[in-house]
Amino acid sequence: MEGIVGVGQESRLSQTQNFCLGMFAGMASRSLTAPLETLKVLRQIGAPETDKGIGKSFQHVYRNEGLRAFWKGNAAACIRLPPYALINIFAMSYLRQRMADVNSKMSVLRSIGAGTIATCGASLALYPLDTVKTRLTGQYLNNQKYTSVVGTFRTLVQEEGFMSLYRGASAIIPGAFVFSSTTFLAFAAFFGTRKKASYTQGRWNTFINGSLAVCFAQCCAHPFDTIRKKMQMQSRAQPSLIDPRIIIPDVAVSRSWFDCAKQIVRQQGYQGLWKGNVLAMARVLPTSLLMFVHFELGKRVLLYSEGRIESIWDESTCEQTHESYTSIATRTTPPEQTQSKDSRHS
Repeated sequence: MEGIVGVGQESRLSQTQNFCLGMFAGMASRSLTAPLETLKVLRQIGAPETDKGIGKSFQHVYRNEGLRAFWKGNAAACIRLPPYALINIFAMSYLRQRMADVNSKMSVLRSIGAGTIATCGASLALYPLDTVKTRLTGQYLNNQKYTSVVGTFRTLVQEEGFMSLYRGASAIIPGAFVFSSTTFLAFAAFFGTRKKASYTQGRWNTFINGSLAVCFAQCCAHPFDTIRKKMQMQSRAQPSLIDPRIIIPDVAVSRSWFDCAKQIVRQQGYQGLWKGNVLAMARVLPTSLLMFVHFELGKRVLLYSEGRIESIWDESTCEQTHESYTSIATRTTPPEQTQSKDSRHS
């Protein structure tokens, strides 16, 4: 699942500035943790070099494709982030107005439903970019078929048809519902138990609980992400036209996400649905820390440039940012986290 920038972050900055800072922090953290995301995707699609453990997988990719291979598809992911966030923000705002009661509050079920709908809308609108990212990540750099985001779009449409860009999109709805509901439940559970500890008060309480909630939700929803990645790499085109790794040998072209899930279980067992989950969860903490650091840095630079603080090292500017970094989710990714927080505050 993907994340978005929450509203009402730093009161001394405008909404536009907050949004731009969120995008800067999101793209920076995504780019710096891209090697983990690349290995996760390769593991999910069944690339043979990822079957020997994380350390050996890093060595194999670096030895055979070079350092640049760890950032395959990162440009498509960064391009996708701003419109994804905007669509989700406006969708959540509209749904809150429509679904809230007279006291402007939403029930648990309505909150989860609104988060699921907003996530599905944003994901479906930008699903072609996600497919392009997966294709770019899954290919060998020394035998490139896809060379750019635009070129990948063109090649997919010409060789496989426009609907190839939406292969696997049917798994979005169940995946979004699972992620949204488990994030909400995890936030409620972790905040209810951990906030009593004195060492987790304030922003660190939010950070720790948010990271734990996202890890739990990602683990629950990971099978749907694996199914999407598998289906995005499948092709009905002639095998000779495609990188050998795109035609996954253990999974035939699936008719639906459920059919793909059955094929994965039949070939690899249920654990096959959770391939890459360790890498996905390992990415949560560094991504959250990097988002916080980059948001803080950008915020202080803006405040200093406007003459509102005397130095970018002024600690007094940190008071209102404890929710800003948790309102952008990691990957893996996403809107459900923002929705869960809205539900919790309701």
